Amino acid sequence: MSTPSPRTRIRRLRVEQIFGPGSHDIDISFKLDERVTVLHGRNGSGKTITLRLLQALQAGRYAELMVMPFKRLVVELEDG
Repeated sequence: MSTPSPRTRIRRLRVEQIFGPGSHDIDISFKLDERVTVLHGRNGSGKTITLRLLQALQAGRYAELMVMPFKRLVVELEDG
C-alpha cells in the first residue's frame, strides 16, 4: 500500500489586475489549520478564474497560466 506524498500548501495567493489593466486585485490568505475555505463575491469578481489559477498551480500546468488575464501572480507557500 502506498502513502500519498504530502503536498506543499498555499498560504497566500495574490492576483494583481485579474482581468487585465484597470481591473481589481484579489488577495486571499488561507488558514492552513482549517479544512474548508469559502470564496465568495459578486458575479464577475474573479472567483472562477481564481479557482482555475489554483488548480493549474497545484497540478503543475503552468502553461495554462500564460493565457489567463492577470498582470502579476504572487504565491506564498506554507514552507516559505
